[in-house]
Amino acid sequence: MTDQAANLPPHDLQAEAVVIGSVFRSPEVLAVVKTVIGADDFFRPAHEDIFKAAAYIVEHPDKWGSLDLVTFKNALTSRGSLCRVIGKPTEQESMDYVQAMIDGTPDAGNAEYYAKIVRDKARLRRFITSASELAVEAHGINGECDEFMVRAAGRLGQAVRLPTDTSEAPVLGVQRGIEDAIDGKRQSAPLPFGFLARMAKPAAPGCVTVLCGDPGSNKSFWLLQCLIYWAEHGIRAAMLPLEKNRQYSLSRALAQLSRNADMMSDEWIAGHPAEAREAMLAHSAEIERLGAMISEVNGIVDLEWVAQWIAARAAAGDRIIAVDPITAADSGARPWEADRAFIMRCQEIATRHGCSVLLVTHPRMAKGQKPTLETMAGGLAYARFPDVVLWLANHDPPEQGTVNSAFGPSFIEYTNHIALFKTRDSAGRGMHIAYTFDRATLTLHEHGWIAREKRK
Repeated sequence: MTDQAANLPPHDLQAEAVVIGSVFRSPEVLAVVKTVIGADDFFRPAHEDIFKAAAYIVEHPDKWGSLDLVTFKNALTSRGSLCRVIGKPTEQESMDYVQAMIDGTPDAGNAEYYAKIVRDKARLRRFITSASELAVEAHGINGECDEFMVRAAGRLGQAVRLPTDTSEAPVLGVQRGIEDAIDGKRQSAPLPFGFLARMAKPAAPGCVTVLCGDPGSNKSFWLLQCLIYWAEHGIRAAMLPLEKNRQYSLSRALAQLSRNADMMSDEWIAGHPAEAREAMLAHSAEIERLGAMISEVNGIVDLEWVAQWIAARAAAGDRIIAVDPITAADSGARPWEADRAFIMRCQEIATRHGCSVLLVTHPRMAKGQKPTLETMAGGLAYARFPDVVLWLANHDPPEQGTVNSAFGPSFIEYTNHIALFKTRDSAGRGMHIAYTFDRATLTLHEHGWIAREKRK
């Protein structure tokens, strides 16, 4: 049966194989190929994953050496994913599949030509998908259709875009942004902290946010409070805890949900079994939802593994993806390069999928140093390349100051503040927002922005 008879979308598996074979035969052609296509332009999922793995080896020779079948196999089997990626039952069959693509490509000189074929087939698939969806929508249009036509033009323009090189039609990106904003697709996701959400927009589509803070500044409680809020409001989110396991995070979440910090104490639970069981029963549904949002990690992982996890969660449709703390991931022998590559990968994932990536980190030096962009762990990449950088500071004893809230200015005491070092398309840069951490409920309460110098 032919592809046409099976009504398969446009594709050319032979062209895809030649592109991959060309990269293996002459790794230097990868730079040219990537100006034409992205990994998501491949029709066969195995080809997409093989291309991504090969490209990663080519771009990280200090870690894997030069690209060949041996380094390719080592890179994938180190994560136990060779057969899963290629879709063959055995490693030998998997490697034979890749070898066949190399053997079928005697010359890498035509890599760009075949890459353009792959690109054009992908554009046609996107066009067909968008056109089919618009056709269904058009049947429901009553009366004036001008607004629909404008929106349809924007969606079709987005569908036929060049994935990695938009120089042929630069207006399409701007037009797509306008249409997405009109359709409400570019709205920042809400937070349980309204002032922070408005002033910093840390959960805007395509946004990479870094939250820094000393140990004990309640960063993880802040993140869990957000995760609970997103779950309650039906916002898809995912969290990767790298220091503690999922059960620990869920125990903390249960303490927040039940508004009882004693739920974190084994001694208290043992002495109050009825109350503990009642809290668990009352919030079992919420804990079940949160459990599906929090991933389990076994052992130490590196930044590449984390990037792959973020990409998988984004592809699955999660709107907000958080890692706590990112500094627990191994950054290898050249951390400055690994950090930069990781942040840029996060930017690419967030932009492509319209999601938000939230990375929790801590200061590079000892506790108590003055918060600055340069003192965050992770090097300059974590200061330069994210869209939003927040610093959560803890005050013990509490501080006092004039704080502007929705009810006007007032002189109050607060235990924490968040400094807005960088913000996404908003006027909040440089502001400090005051919070009080309630030790009885393990939650933060937002007051407003600090209007003048604090007084102890």
